[in-house]
Amino acid sequence: HDWGDWEVTTPAACEEEGVETRTCANNSSHTKTRSIDATGHDWGEWKVTTPATCTEDGVETRTCANNSSHTKTRSIAATGKHTYKTTITKAKPGKDGSIVSKCTVCGKVESKTAISAPQKIVLSKTAYTYSGKAKNPTVTVKDAAGKTISSSNYTVSYATTRKSIGTHKVTVTFKGSKYEGSLSTSFVINPKAPSIKSASNLVKGVKVTWKPVSNISGYELQVSTSKSFKNAKKFSLPKSATSKKITGLSTGTTSKKYYVRVRTYKTVNGKKYYSEWSAVKTAYAVKYSR
Repeated sequence: HDWGDWEVTTPAACEEEGVETRTCANNSSHTKTRSIDATGHDWGEWKVTTPATCTEDGVETRTCANNSSHTKTRSIAATGKHTYKTTITKAKPGKDGSIVSKCTVCGKVESKTAISAPQKIVLSKTAYTYSGKAKNPTVTVKDAAGKTISSSNYTVSYATTRKSIGTHKVTVTFKGSKYEGSLSTSFVINPKAPSIKSASNLVKGVKVTWKPVSNISGYELQVSTSKSFKNAKKFSLPKSATSKKITGLSTGTTSKKYYVRVRTYKTVNGKKYYSEWSAVKTAYAVKYSR
């Protein structure tokens, strides 16, 4: 035989032997073969293919440089470290809010704090007497749990009409990271009360005189034999009135004591606003003149 050089006819792989062959130059049907040792794996570096999370193991993989279909994997232990994010849901009138710290990966809640809904406005004063000056009652805001909400969380606005007799709105508008929406309430300014100058005795009656009050619609007068004004007679008088004779009163045997008082009122948008009653005065309805 005139044998030629060895030539690779089946390359060796990582895990499989190869084959090389030589052929006789005198007769090509005459060949010899021998095996080639398997090459073994040429492993690359480990690379993370599935990152580990706070609760789940991850995976890292390495690949053979000789054959990319050959791989090895191993697990990466869970980190046990959560990635927390704080989310604030603002409270508003009628609905509580919350502050929640939650892991963005696994959903574990680290903490949750409720923000109680704003519920009502408490004014330092809800009724004033007319003076021609603007009224600005102090505002306190309470939540549904009865706690005071800091004034840093809202602004207060008053009606521009709050110098005049009538009902005036106060609005709280919430701001900041914890609250939203608004609440409103109101206070009233009533007319000034009159002062009775005199209460005089009359035959079967009494006469009441008072100091006039400006910026009103009229007066209301009451007369009764009772200090509590039970079953009192009532009289509505125009704003120009400064006195009233009340006749036809019972005198008893010789005379009877009567209590009198007067107040003002003003009609605004169809509603009457009343002052406080004046100080009570007394007079006698006498049976005969002297």
